[in-house]
Amino acid sequence: MIETLVVLVLGLVLVAAAAVVGPRVELMRESAQAVPKPERPADLPRDQIFRQEKAYRLAVLAEQREALLDARDNSTYDADVLADELAGLDATQIALELRGRSLE
Repeated sequence: MIETLVVLVLGLVLVAAAAVVGPRVELMRESAQAVPKPERPADLPRDQIFRQEKAYRLAVLAEQREALLDARDNSTYDADVLADELAGLDATQIALELRGRSLE
């Protein structure tokens, strides 16, 4: 009986979490898709591919950051939750900016 109750409660928690997390994931996905992927000619040198991909990923992060800030300003999501998401974007951006510095 207790096991059934625990499974039921965990199921409800997962459903509730999906209802909250799902829209944020969709927001991030949609904002990333707003940035056009760069065309990559087959003969493009590796260092240029790296620079191009890095610029693309930074543009995606900027678009996602903008979407999160808009959601925060519109009180669409809890500010604390969005702060965690923004911190994750910041960490990813810092890591990207540090990669390949010798190529620039």
